[in-house]
Amino acid sequence: MVDPSPTSISYKLIYYLRRYFDITLILLSKKSSYTENDYANLGIMVYSFNFKGEGYIKNKKIIAGLAEVFKFIRLIKKIKKNKYDYIFVRTEPNLAGEFFFKLFNDAKKVYYPYDIFLFRQKDKERLNKFEVKAEKYCFKNADLIIHKGPKDELSWIKNNEIPTMNGKINFLPYCFDAWITKNKKKVKGIHLVYKGGLNSERKFKINYKQVFDTMARGGLDIEIYSSEYIGRQENKRVHIHYNRYEYPNLIKEIGKYHYGINVFFHNKTVDPRWKNSALSNKFFSFLEAGLPIIVNDELTFMADLVKKYNCGVVITEKDFYNLKNVLKKQNYKKLLAGVEKARNELLMSKQISRLANSINSL
Repeated sequence: MVDPSPTSISYKLIYYLRRYFDITLILLSKKSSYTENDYANLGIMVYSFNFKGEGYIKNKKIIAGLAEVFKFIRLIKKIKKNKYDYIFVRTEPNLAGEFFFKLFNDAKKVYYPYDIFLFRQKDKERLNKFEVKAEKYCFKNADLIIHKGPKDELSWIKNNEIPTMNGKINFLPYCFDAWITKNKKKVKGIHLVYKGGLNSERKFKINYKQVFDTMARGGLDIEIYSSEYIGRQENKRVHIHYNRYEYPNLIKEIGKYHYGINVFFHNKTVDPRWKNSALSNKFFSFLEAGLPIIVNDELTFMADLVKKYNCGVVITEKDFYNLKNVLKKQNYKKLLAGVEKARNELLMSKQISRLANSINSL
């Protein structure tokens, strides 16, 4: 297994898949909630490198960068000597997927594009051409493609984009049994929590800072858990927790609030397929924490999940500017019951055999 940027989904998958396979894990970044020891404690072999996000050239750390490259070449030669039945790559970047698929060409190839790069922009000229080419290679050469969006998501890819694809399985990030928590002690007021990355990509019609500020000016308290700096917040209702909590403590920590925020307003340059297929890791973190989820209606797949289980509130852009009143009208006990139903049905332990069997049948 190869993961360029380890996240909670990687840990969940490895935790369960180790019951079916002997796993060697290659990590390409050390910017993660999980260390080599965390994975090694699960009884798997781990090789960890420090590439992604280090900016060796930009920060003029050339010697450190070269040392990491030489370490990578030396250990990859050692790893390559082993015979592997499968090479499983979670991307992006897809360039890593293409590299490792070619490196372990004799192994059966399992491809997990956490997001489909082709769906990012309407104007494909805006996309990195190397990433587009690498993604096409991975789709075309994978023996099994794992996708986390709607069941028909891959059928949205046009023939002139990617002409052929092999086996497919729809597999969501799901809830991790060990992280399910029940926190009956809530803070006073109405507190919304956001966890995860914070970026200022141009694809957003309303950026993160504006989202938080608008909610706070509407009389809601906003709790932000992120390792990324977003600048000083003028509104005293916006509380930033830069000290990093690790799983499962993070899940317990955010469980004391009232709602999880999963609100993203995109501009017109974004391919509609992106909005219709988006499914965040944080969606399941909020369920694990026992929190109803606030999602906006343009994120149709997540909105459909919220409606199916009645585990949160689907808002329009108009509702966004009157959110406190919208939330006051909710039957919170019913929403909590919906959260309980959703996380019980969406446990990874109930789904993992489907994935293991699909891999084993290659």
